[in-house]
Amino acid sequence: MSTNRLINLNFYANVAGNETEKILGTSENMSYSSLASCRLQQFPALEAARSLGINPEIWSLHSEFPEHLEEMQDAKLCIVGKLSAPTIKLQRSMAMANLAALTRLKNKKIPILAVYSDHHLIHRVERIRNLHLDLFKIADGVVFPTKKLAAMADNAISNDTKKYIIEDPWQVKDYLPYNFKNADDKFELLWFGQAKNLKYLFRILPGIAEKRYPGRGANLTILSNKLDEVRSELDRYLSNQKNGNLTFNLVNWRNDLQPHQFENALRQADVVLIPSDPKDPVKMGVSHNRLVDSIKSGCVPIASPMESYQELSKVCIITHDFPQAIYELMSDYKRISTKHSRHRETLLSRFSPAENLKKWRNAIQDMSSI
Repeated sequence: MSTNRLINLNFYANVAGNETEKILGTSENMSYSSLASCRLQQFPALEAARSLGINPEIWSLHSEFPEHLEEMQDAKLCIVGKLSAPTIKLQRSMAMANLAALTRLKNKKIPILAVYSDHHLIHRVERIRNLHLDLFKIADGVVFPTKKLAAMADNAISNDTKKYIIEDPWQVKDYLPYNFKNADDKFELLWFGQAKNLKYLFRILPGIAEKRYPGRGANLTILSNKLDEVRSELDRYLSNQKNGNLTFNLVNWRNDLQPHQFENALRQADVVLIPSDPKDPVKMGVSHNRLVDSIKSGCVPIASPMESYQELSKVCIITHDFPQAIYELMSDYKRISTKHSRHRETLLSRFSPAENLKKWRNAIQDMSSI
């Protein structure tokens, strides 16, 4: 077996074994995956490996198929991606199979590089926490998307473990112009993301819905999954409006249309809302990616004061008071967006796919020399 291969461990609930061809396709260009962690972390890493002449293989290991361990022999490097599963049975299967594989690879002195993009060390499920604690003990290196997340995980990582900060690359291809709207125009607001994060929007929505905005007011588009489950709650906000002039537009997130669907949504928006909770350890180490794509699309983001977001405070609005920030932005949109347009290319340059590829190449070469 050639050692000029890279093993990439991920977990897919309905897929087992070596699924490289199915996930990457047969062409030189890697096929699209709806999973954000694949688009932003796994695929760039594998592209970097290919550029170094290393052949990537994507494996999804389940304990029900122990024969797959026998097929994973020599490799130059192992990159561990996102290990999560929705049910107890799948979590147990995932943990057992992947820890067995990692132990075998470690015994063969194959370097192991873990990608840590979610703070699973504090996951509500103990077996997921323990899996990542064990992973950190085995890994020779760990990649983080933000400095904050690296700091939060520092106590679980050995001093000998290599640490890399590789920011998520932007997905929006071109810099789009700002719309330079006037206060009497109708403004397009956008929130996009997974339904589990809608709770942060719901915290600020009553204040937004009750605010009387300049001119023709605003329309809020919500691009997410499971919208049928939240439609009644949104209707309640609309019915409770007293003096507000806010309308809603619900759009179901289509995995098969990403990233094109969210690119189109950003193209039509003037303002992107990115509420979160800087005191929530699950969110503290959040990636810059939603903020970066919004800025690159010619939108003015209004975001909670997360540490990673504050690094880009010159090209977004950082606040706890979203209703007031929306009002002030609508009243002075042209001046604010003009100011942002002067700084954004310089501030966003570190998030380019080229910079991301360079960092991945450096990390892979560094790890391969262990």
